[in-house]
Amino acid sequence: SAKSLSDLFDVENPSSESIEKYLEEKIEFWINKLMVKN
Repeated sequence: SAKSLSDLFDVENPSSESIEKYLEEKIEFWINKLMVKN
């Protein structure tokens, strides 16, 4: 399911560190998904 941009910041006071960690996990997830597809 696609996440909306607001879902990125569903934390009340997101720190840059938590956003960075979230993005790293998402990137890793998509890389793995694309690799499995190919």
